[in-house]
Amino acid sequence: MRVEVHKELRADMLFIIGKVYLQIRNCDDIDLTGEQIFKYLLERKPSFLSNDSIFLLSKGLAFGFADDFVSSAHILTPTLECMLRNFAEYKCGSSAKWHLEIQEDRTLGGILNVIKQNDLIDEEIYFELHCFLEDKIDVNYRNNLLHGLMPVKQIVNDGIYLWWLCIKLLSTLSSE
Repeated sequence: MRVEVHKELRADMLFIIGKVYLQIRNCDDIDLTGEQIFKYLLERKPSFLSNDSIFLLSKGLAFGFADDFVSSAHILTPTLECMLRNFAEYKCGSSAKWHLEIQEDRTLGGILNVIKQNDLIDEEIYFELHCFLEDKIDVNYRNNLLHGLMPVKQIVNDGIYLWWLCIKLLSTLSSE
């Protein structure tokens, strides 16, 4: 039941995000390039993000502002996972697992579980990330996108939601 409510909420949010996005795109005095976004994010950089992560985030966000959600999604999806891993490690220490002297990074699900178990983000944001990015009963965006299992139309349609999630998380995690 909760997943169904989440899907309906995401559909409503996509409608609102789309309207706001169109208003931003129609403003003549707003010209957001990757370089401008990079400079803005670098000035407000959370301590858990590297300059490389800021660079990739700015590129992904700029592609979104340029209405290229295919490129945006392919940059932002792994960058979002890295951002969450760095945030979890900053707050809780290494998220890597040791197995037979080999260090393995946690999966996205493992990272989200560390974040949830340590109450690092709001339960609703956790649920939103979990359902949208990695749960097979919903979009499973991360897996389907990065393994080439998603049609371009869905990459674009759900890409704007991913783009917005990155903006939302930057704001949320930066204040933590």
